[in-house]
Amino acid sequence: MGLDELEPLNIPTSILERLVHFQVTNGGLLGTRLLEDVQHCVKLERLQLDSGGYGFEWSVPDPSMESLAANGLFLPNLTALELRQLSSFDLPVLQYLKMPKIAEITLTLGPKENNDYDYEEGAAEDIHSNEARYLALFLGAQGTLRSLTIEGPDFLDNSLFDILGDLQSLHTLVLKSCWIENDPFGTLLQSPAQKYLPRLKELRLLRHRGLDLLDQYRLWSLGSRRGIQIEIS
Repeated sequence: MGLDELEPLNIPTSILERLVHFQVTNGGLLGTRLLEDVQHCVKLERLQLDSGGYGFEWSVPDPSMESLAANGLFLPNLTALELRQLSSFDLPVLQYLKMPKIAEITLTLGPKENNDYDYEEGAAEDIHSNEARYLALFLGAQGTLRSLTIEGPDFLDNSLFDILGDLQSLHTLVLKSCWIENDPFGTLLQSPAQKYLPRLKELRLLRHRGLDLLDQYRLWSLGSRRGIQIEIS
């Protein structure tokens, strides 16, 4: 089921309970209202949400958010989650998603200019640190995750180790349009007894920035020794 430009959604619970695929594309949809609907999708296998570049709007304080923080949002059959054009205000909500069967996650962060920040001195660094922390908290809880795609965030340069270090079941990792420096994969892929990313089989760095030719050569060598297929473009 696909929905576009709806506020409110007003979908009967009897329909939501039967959905296996739910797709929403909307600029400025009230996030709390959306979560109220998604909580009824107990058979849902694939969830695709696109904010249209504006991020979702969150009403605080809100009884739905209080319930979400206390109980989480349980999606027992979800195997694929795709969240596009997220703002930094959306990231804290991810930690409340409970997805015991999740296998595939795609995350795209919207452009920084769409985030309503009033930067003060040092504020940008604090915001990026929080973004990485929320991502690490969310992804580290997904023990069945096999495929992860992340596109667009500026803050990955110093945070990849924290974000990826706990992904024990990951087979495929795709990073698009990310700034990558300081060779974080050297630590991740050379760890004793393959402590980090032990099941990784495919690594794709697409439209990346930051890795020089020497870093790329080292990464290919590491990948070859561990049997990891690596694509860099």
